[in-house]
Amino acid sequence: MAEARAAFERLAEYEVSLTAVVDHWIKFQAPLEVQRTFAQLEKEFIASRKNIGCKEKTLSQYRSYMNVICEEFGSTKVAGTVQADLEDWLSESDWAPRTRKNYLVTLMTFFEWARHRGYIVTNPAERIPKPILDDRPPGILSAAEASKLLLKAAEHDSELLPLVAVQLFAGLRRSEVCAFDWSEVEISEKHLEVKGVKSKTRQRRLVTLQPPLV
Repeated sequence: MAEARAAFERLAEYEVSLTAVVDHWIKFQAPLEVQRTFAQLEKEFIASRKNIGCKEKTLSQYRSYMNVICEEFGSTKVAGTVQADLEDWLSESDWAPRTRKNYLVTLMTFFEWARHRGYIVTNPAERIPKPILDDRPPGILSAAEASKLLLKAAEHDSELLPLVAVQLFAGLRRSEVCAFDWSEVEISEKHLEVKGVKSKTRQRRLVTLQPPLV
C-alpha cells in the first residue's frame, strides 16, 4: 500500500492514473520470455545482416560498432533501453560527428531489427536527431601532386602504381579498387568494368579510360 500511495503522489502532478501507467508499461514492454540483452542478440543481428546480403566490409563495420555498443550496454536488456540512455551515451563520447552518426544509424538499424523480431515494441533510437555534418568539398590534387603520388607509388611497389592510377583517373572507390581484377579492363575499347557485386551501389557500370590512365 505504501508503494502504491507513493506512486499516486508522484503521478498527481501529471493528472494520470496509476492504471494508465500500468497499461502503458504492459503495452510497450516486450514479453519476459523474449527479452534479451545486447550481448545475447549481437551475433543474431550480425547473422541477419549477412542473410540479407550485406557485403563483408559492411558486416565488418557492423561487428566493430556492435562491439563498442556492447561494451557499454552488453548486459542491458534491449527492451529496457530508453532514448535518454542512448542520447547520453552518444553525447558523452568524444567522437567526431560522422562517427556519432554512424553509431546512431547502427543503433537505429539494430533496434528496428529487434522490433521486427518481437524483442521490443518500439525503437528508442528512431527519434534521436542525427548529428549535422559539414559538407566539405572533396580535396583536389594538382598535376604536380598527382605526379608525386604516382612516383611514390612506383617507388614503394610497382604493383601499387596502376591501382593508384585507377583511383586518380577513373574515380573508383577504394573498396572497388581492392576488388579490382585485370580481366575487367578493355584497353582496346578504352573502358573498365565495375561489376555490380563489387560496386557500393550494386549497379554495374563502365568507366571510360582517360588517355593518362591508358
